[in-house]
Amino acid sequence: MFRGKKQMFERLPSANREVSFLSAMLRQSTTLTAEQATKDAILEKLKEGSAVIHIAAHGSSDNGEIALAPNVSSERQGIPEEDDYLLTMKEVQEIGIKAQLVVLSCCYSGRGKIRAEGMIGLSRAFLAAGARSVVASLWAIDDVITLCFMLKFYSYLTRGESAIVSLHKAMLDIRAEEGQRDPKYRDPKYWAPFFLIGDDVTLNL
Repeated sequence: MFRGKKQMFERLPSANREVSFLSAMLRQSTTLTAEQATKDAILEKLKEGSAVIHIAAHGSSDNGEIALAPNVSSERQGIPEEDDYLLTMKEVQEIGIKAQLVVLSCCYSGRGKIRAEGMIGLSRAFLAAGARSVVASLWAIDDVITLCFMLKFYSYLTRGESAIVSLHKAMLDIRAEEGQRDPKYRDPKYWAPFFLIGDDVTLNL
């Protein structure tokens, strides 16, 4: 159930590959994919902290909250409710995040509501919870191109480039290389959805 209605979330075939490839690049052994990536499991890993936290999943178009695999419980049967799978701003802020960089590779993860104190959304919640830097998207992202984008982004990060420089270079690469392969990928919706808030970190791995 999502916003009071039954909702079928489509699979993201490239998300599993994205996490697997990036885990190898960063030499991180902790990966949670598909049914393993339950809300409870993710919350536990967020509490533990990591230099880099990368989440590839569906995001809500109103505030960027993220749809994870639903918690499994003998007490909760039938269609999962939002509490079972949706990672919320409140939950992120209550945890406290120990990370140099959080990357939210999800549709609309940079979205939020404008309040007197500024924009309130999930990306800001990670920053307020203690993450030094957050990369998020402004609109719906393409599953396949996002995989290519993230591989480019992390390839520059692991060479010692800062996060903002790595983002910029990844954008240029996708626009040039993928745009040459198919002109539609020259459209900014494919190569320019991601932005950075917080510090311009350089990873120490």
